[in-house]
Amino acid sequence: MVLKQIANGEEEIDEAIAGTLERRGLVRTEHRSIKRWSVSEEGKRLDLAPGGGDQVGALTVRDLADGAWQRRGFRPYDVRAPVPYARAPRENPYLAWLDEFADLLVGLGFAETEGPLLETEFWNNDVLFMPQDHPARSIHDAFWPAGITGRPPRADLLGGVAAVHEGRALPGDPAPLGPGWGGRYDPALAARPVLRSQTTAVSARFLASRPRPPFRTFSLDRNFRVESVDARHHLEFLQCEGIVGEEGVTLRHLVGVFRELTEALGIPDLKIRPSYFPFTEPSIEGYVRHPRIGWMEVLPGGLFRPEVLRPLGVEVPVAAWGIGVTRLAMVSLGLDDIRDTFDTDLDRLTRGGT
Repeated sequence: MVLKQIANGEEEIDEAIAGTLERRGLVRTEHRSIKRWSVSEEGKRLDLAPGGGDQVGALTVRDLADGAWQRRGFRPYDVRAPVPYARAPRENPYLAWLDEFADLLVGLGFAETEGPLLETEFWNNDVLFMPQDHPARSIHDAFWPAGITGRPPRADLLGGVAAVHEGRALPGDPAPLGPGWGGRYDPALAARPVLRSQTTAVSARFLASRPRPPFRTFSLDRNFRVESVDARHHLEFLQCEGIVGEEGVTLRHLVGVFRELTEALGIPDLKIRPSYFPFTEPSIEGYVRHPRIGWMEVLPGGLFRPEVLRPLGVEVPVAAWGIGVTRLAMVSLGLDDIRDTFDTDLDRLTRGGT
């Protein structure tokens, strides 16, 4: 009987029986709200100006402060009119990822350091035991600012770096650390300004401050190189430089840091192979797999050579790396092109990705 009443749309039914039918899944209850708007008595007293007059569409702070709104009419509006959808603000996905990456390193016990974008050849290359005639230091690979001059470092630092480059013994040492690069070290070239091409210069400046071991630091900042822009390369790129300095540090510690970082980022595939860099020995490169691009080199590092550490007065082993964080972000964020990290399409960014 009640089922028939409900089917006929009757409103007066036995609620107890209807509840039993609902629990058996034979009927369902729908709740509807009906809202109606009408002008209140206070609204009716407002003096609405006729069309074409000086009507107010939006109140400003000045209108409220001087009471001008009381002498003006209000433009009528239709609450049923469609309005643009306003999305909530959100962080740029790439910048948010960089903040998470920095927090990850801080959680591993690293302290963040900074250095200048405009460097000299001394801090950018010489102190890292890169020969002064290295191809990567040419105008085809590095940006040389014109019309300015750089300042040389302290005399003791300059003298120590010159000694290891020329294969001479450091002051107080009985023998040189190695044969050097041959030829004469040019102090004038050391003072030449250059846009920083690697954040390893930040680590060199930190080590020159004679920190007390143990220490763990990182720098996450911009670098500049003359590159052919493509899916993996850009003129401006971010690099995360990091160092660990204390007695007993070995290459195994560095590999452990690489594995901790990739696992924390949810990147399952990592492979390590030997490599070569002028300022580290031994040296390695870590590769991660991008689902569409394939294997990408993103984790270079090694142990700083004595030719780097001794002129700076550092006596403990130091493990160092220069992570290509933008490539890591490409894997984490699902980007196929490094240029997408510079995306300025507000609509695409607001939708939640690039």
